[in-house]
Amino acid sequence: AGAIVFATAFALPSLTQPAELESGAWAPLVAFGVVRILRGGGWGWTAILGTIGAMPLLAGDPQTALFDVYAAAIVGLSIVLEDRTRGHSLRDACLRLAAAGALALAAAAPQLLTTLAWTTQSARQRGGLSDQAIRPLLSAAARHERLMGFFFRATSADLWYLSIPVIALAAIAMVRGRRLGLVVAMGALATAALGFSRPGTFLFHVYESIPGFRTFRFPVRINFMTTFLAAIAAALGLTALGEERLLATPTRRRTLDGVALAIVLALLVVPYASRWSMPWTAWPADVAPDARFFPSTMRPAPDARVFVPGDSFELRLAVFTRQGMRQHVRVLQDYDSLSARRLGSFLAVVAGIPTPTQFNGTVSSRTIARPDLLDLVAVRAIVAPRSAVPAGHVPGWRKVGTAGALDVYSNARALPRAYVVGRARGRSS
Repeated sequence: AGAIVFATAFALPSLTQPAELESGAWAPLVAFGVVRILRGGGWGWTAILGTIGAMPLLAGDPQTALFDVYAAAIVGLSIVLEDRTRGHSLRDACLRLAAAGALALAAAAPQLLTTLAWTTQSARQRGGLSDQAIRPLLSAAARHERLMGFFFRATSADLWYLSIPVIALAAIAMVRGRRLGLVVAMGALATAALGFSRPGTFLFHVYESIPGFRTFRFPVRINFMTTFLAAIAAALGLTALGEERLLATPTRRRTLDGVALAIVLALLVVPYASRWSMPWTAWPADVAPDARFFPSTMRPAPDARVFVPGDSFELRLAVFTRQGMRQHVRVLQDYDSLSARRLGSFLAVVAGIPTPTQFNGTVSSRTIARPDLLDLVAVRAIVAPRSAVPAGHVPGWRKVGTAGALDVYSNARALPRAYVVGRARGRSS
């Protein structure tokens, strides 16, 4: 039942986020390795846990990998308190856990060190985000919707939906599940509460004080830990319920397990249906190239680079990056919080605006104040709102078509390739 809860509340709804899914899928094995070492596992288990522990980082989602570690730590704490581990046994277990952690970091170093090196030049720095950049749930409506999402299903594939019976079993674990159930259930409750944190509240101060948390956006993503710990707590609650005198006979215990499994299947599995069109399930029309993105008569050459609007809804916000990849067109702008700060500074000079403090790969396309700079980065095609293009004739530009409210230009003055510079600054003309 616990595995079903974790699969339907996290894994299946995360199919469209492969990095998050693959990093989170290792959480049960990481926690299992911690439990085995705390209960006497030797150096063999240390090697196994070290290998397993590297996988969430290698999967490409460091935020979920961090949550894996904290979730495993909560499970480990529950085992220590349940087994009353102390003295030499606890010391040896901690030594093996530290060795496993070092092995995991060493195995994941190619991915981890590359990411850390890139963040020194990226728009989002690893030193910590501002309160606004973290993007907590600011509105009361959003927080209420998230709270109700734990209890009631809103769609056929709700992320972090647990259901009332699962939450009830987790509550039983808190009351009747001894130290093990109490710690795991309290961990689920605490992480759920931290997901609602917002600037200026005590919960937000707690959230940002936890090492690593302020590096990442969306505190609500901590509900991954809530789901994982609630799944374990529900299983422990079911076990505790079966140990009650009234239900302790083998026949009644099997009946209880069957009823619980049937309820979980009915509430979590049967109603589930993916709301997303995946490449292997989508209709051909869903994956066909967007005809508004460079109709065939205006399509640039394969080796061309394109300047497109980044905040215009004619092509929908940031959809140009996906269409660019799908149609094999190289796009100057980006759409990622790890985009290089140099790109943001360059695009701001092109637009004639101050360098943005928050940059996710693109800036306003309402003005193109320095069209000549696009020559330097080999932009041979420009898609822009009519009002953005400077009045009069831009040397080298030739209008080749119109796509809705956007005009399409070719640029004959573009250099054959771009130059890579380490430092640059804008100067007024």
